[in-house]
Amino acid sequence: MGMKRTPPPASWAEDINDWLESLKAAGLSDETVRCRRCKMTKAARDLAKTPLEVTAEDMVHWMAAQKWKPESRKGYRNTLSSFYGWMHATGRRAARYLVDAIDGNPHHGVDYVPCHLIQRESTLPLD
Repeated sequence: MGMKRTPPPASWAEDINDWLESLKAAGLSDETVRCRRCKMTKAARDLAKTPLEVTAEDMVHWMAAQKWKPESRKGYRNTLSSFYGWMHATGRRAARYLVDAIDGNPHHGVDYVPCHLIQRESTLPLD
């Protein structure tokens, strides 16, 4: 008998399902996708905000409050970083600060500039 599958909150369901589809398309195993779904569902339920309302501060406080062993913490960090990185890459949310906070690299008053803008600016002729 399998474990009961708990659905994510309605405000997260479409984004989580689309993200999981991208993981399957990338070739991740069914077990990895299942684990990522469980972790994202727990985070979504605990955070009690929509994916667009969650801030870097919310995520840091939530993760700090958990009593996880190192491997569990790493799994959640990787899952959340993957989800919000995908949200950023697909244009669903500008989430660079959030991904960096999850990964333990918070910004300290320095604005993030996408690499493609730096590259474009560096190839423009000088006036």
